[in-house]
Amino acid sequence: MENILRNVNKKETSTINKDNTFDNFKDYLKDFNIFTVDEIEIDDRDYYEEALRKHLYTLSDFSRIASNYRGIEVRSFRNNTGHYVEETKVLYRRYKRYIEGLKCKKELNPVEEFILCNDKKSRIKAKESLSYVTFNEYISILRRSMDNNEISIGNVLMTNIKRKDTHIQVVSLDQCSYNFMEMDAVFMIKVIRKRHLDVELGPIIEDFCDYNGLYTCSEKLIKALVSFPYEYFKWVNHFRLNRKELGYDEYLKKLKKAIVRDGDSLI
Repeated sequence: MENILRNVNKKETSTINKDNTFDNFKDYLKDFNIFTVDEIEIDDRDYYEEALRKHLYTLSDFSRIASNYRGIEVRSFRNNTGHYVEETKVLYRRYKRYIEGLKCKKELNPVEEFILCNDKKSRIKAKESLSYVTFNEYISILRRSMDNNEISIGNVLMTNIKRKDTHIQVVSLDQCSYNFMEMDAVFMIKVIRKRHLDVELGPIIEDFCDYNGLYTCSEKLIKALVSFPYEYFKWVNHFRLNRKELGYDEYLKKLKKAIVRDGDSLI
């Protein structure tokens, strides 16, 4: 099996003692200049393209250090490895079943008409995303992540984690979990799209993979996950179950907004 994580980061990881057994996770992080703070201040410059690249470096450095923690608190970390990937598959299966039901209805309300009208485009995006990474590629990433005990901070917002001079500031560690390091990039790209930032995502993904010594299959996984119409399918499911108890007009607004947030496919 190919080695997904190359040796380009040996210099950075060589100072991390894998036998380190700090009982307290925060104490362990302090030993590597990662400190918890009450608040992090940000401004518009933090969302410039170069700043976003550096923020992904910060997320990567945190993950690399946190993943080598061996203290007692590891038992409290949730295992979200592969969870997001499986969630996309579940959303798509539910969506397809729902569409088949709509096609059998004699009368449709405005939201159902909108969903059927957008079915072809949404289905194409979903199929392309789910088939872009081969089974063997995905399994190799899964095994690498589990072998390395990879940990993601979860909350990737700059208001939660940010580099300052020679150290990293963190507000909350509550969302830390075992997960692919690729998910840091996926979550950050979702933030970029939500804020409608004018940023070329392809080069940022390539730069993230290069920084972490990841091969092409990781780049493909990130592009596949950010190309999947996740927000749209999520809101279709909300409407199907009437979870939000909104009117037709409000659901239509949510669905249209979700399409914008999902953005164009990177595949």
